[in-house]
Amino acid sequence: MNEELEALLMKCTRLLEDFKYEEAEKELNIAVSLSPNSPEAWDLLGTCYLFLNRMGDAEQAYRRAMELDPSVSRYWHSLGSTLGHLNQFEAAESCLRKALEIGPETSRSWSSLASSLLNQNRYDEALDATEKAVQIDAQSFDAYFTMSLAHFYMGQMDDAERSMKRVIEIAPQLAQAWEVLAEIYMRKGQKQEAENAMKKLDELRSK
Repeated sequence: MNEELEALLMKCTRLLEDFKYEEAEKELNIAVSLSPNSPEAWDLLGTCYLFLNRMGDAEQAYRRAMELDPSVSRYWHSLGSTLGHLNQFEAAESCLRKALEIGPETSRSWSSLASSLLNQNRYDEALDATEKAVQIDAQSFDAYFTMSLAHFYMGQMDDAERSMKRVIEIAPQLAQAWEVLAEIYMRKGQKQEAENAMKKLDELRSK
């Protein structure tokens, strides 16, 4: 990477950190125009589109980064995660497995893979992937969330409750976790606990 491109990408990174997504997009389009064979520029452009909630554009940018350098696990992960957001779960799984083939100790790729498997109703495999994710990163609330849902769909309410409580320990302000926990309590016939969880959910939503 030449010095001019490196400086431009650093500037764009700072813009993204400051939530200046539209300005970052303009600069990143200049970057990929000047250096169309730079996977780093395309990867950062994909991230910018992700922040702008332009998933189709993010997929194209991440795919270009991956094609330019398929040896980088992060590019496969970013593409796979974005495909998951686009509900293309089989394609997402394929990319995430490739990411893990290159970088098997990446918790977020195991977590994203688990989510893709969950959305294909492959609950046992999803649980296996979440276990690998939390072994690498015990603070991966995304993995615990998917773990809880897999147990829930399999009718294993005690395990679903245990996993969702772990999510709340890590991310107590995550409203969706309280919502699912309330549903778990309802399925278990624990109405008071369900009401308490819903009260917490209402508190979070009112802020």
